[in-house]
Amino acid sequence: MQQRPPSPRPPLPSLRDRDRFDPDGYLRRNPGVAAAVERGTFRSAWHHWDLHGRAEGRAPDDVDPAYYRATYAQAERQFGPLSDDACGLHYVAFGRARGYRANAHAPRDPAALAHAATGLWTDAPEARDRIDALEAMRRITDRQAALLHRFREDGLLRLDRPLARTRVTAAREAMERSFAGLDPTARFLLSGPTGVPQPWSVELPPLPAVLLDPHDLARSVRQLLLDDATTEIPRLLLEDRLLLAGSIGMLRPPETPPRRPSATFGCTLARRFVTLVAALDDDMRLSVCRHAHRLPPLPIAGHHPNLPEALRAGLSQPEAALSAYDSALGRLCAEAKLAAETLPLARGEAVLLHPDCVAALLPSGDGDPLRCVVAQLCPWTLLPAAAERRPAALRAEGRDLWLSLADADPPPSA
Repeated sequence: MQQRPPSPRPPLPSLRDRDRFDPDGYLRRNPGVAAAVERGTFRSAWHHWDLHGRAEGRAPDDVDPAYYRATYAQAERQFGPLSDDACGLHYVAFGRARGYRANAHAPRDPAALAHAATGLWTDAPEARDRIDALEAMRRITDRQAALLHRFREDGLLRLDRPLARTRVTAAREAMERSFAGLDPTARFLLSGPTGVPQPWSVELPPLPAVLLDPHDLARSVRQLLLDDATTEIPRLLLEDRLLLAGSIGMLRPPETPPRRPSATFGCTLARRFVTLVAALDDDMRLSVCRHAHRLPPLPIAGHHPNLPEALRAGLSQPEAALSAYDSALGRLCAEAKLAAETLPLARGEAVLLHPDCVAALLPSGDGDPLRCVVAQLCPWTLLPAAAERRPAALRAEGRDLWLSLADADPPPSA
């Protein structure tokens, strides 16, 4: 069979000078101009650039092209190689709204931070009508409509298609190799999401350790997480090709308070992601709080949208901040009279969690191994906050992509 040639990449949009201009970046790059605007010498950043900056050859933004190309591989995958000027154009037209940063030291754009409260389209008041309309127009099946309604109502969804037994077995064996110390590149966490990754040691297997990014270590894990059975509903929720942005593997789930994936994993600033929990053993148990996704957002340490973003900003005493978050979340659920329930999972079953669903894996009562993998899926154009702190590259797996933290060049100045 003859392969179809790849679709030509679209050109970057052309913008008027005023739309191409980034006032915040211009003032960061030119502190003298910022001081003059503050004194009232110029009405605004644009006023200075329009009168003087353009003719003087000043950049209309503070984008660091080398950093931007190295950190946000999605940009060149979508539009092809970007010149230095095109990096600035991409940032203004696309990156800023996605939560990208102009350079390694730039803050988040305020508009992107405000957009962080939007979540998924199923959270909108008209979501019920939208699902019904998609079904009526035959864009989704009756079954898919019922699943979307269930996710919209509960904030979680047990997938109705079991994962292929052969893929479950292969992923399970790959994780066992890592937990047995047979993969020298594997890294583990022993003290929760604020801990420091460490290599395997002989003391590790009996402990409730967390294996970081097993999807990056074994193709069998990627194939399980990007199987049609697991990605069918996420594609409808995220309306795009998927990016397998991160994963953790567990041999013995640690005992942790119920938390929101949007707070601890973070994944994307705009909370456009879903968390997938796949059971590789029988007798898995997931503590869930239905309808908790409708409770208001709860920041870390008062104003950080998630833990990775707080760590990037240099949060001191993250353990104390996370403990305070857990207490506040517990009070929020209690005030709303939302009680936790236990959801049993058999081998090969999977659950999708809303970013603001309150959930926790429960350890086995006798300490026996209970293997599972937890992953975050987001639109491929977005980049998880944690990936800005480590070298990352995009790889293809079928129609979707996955984030690799190995063999990638570090972002300049990061």
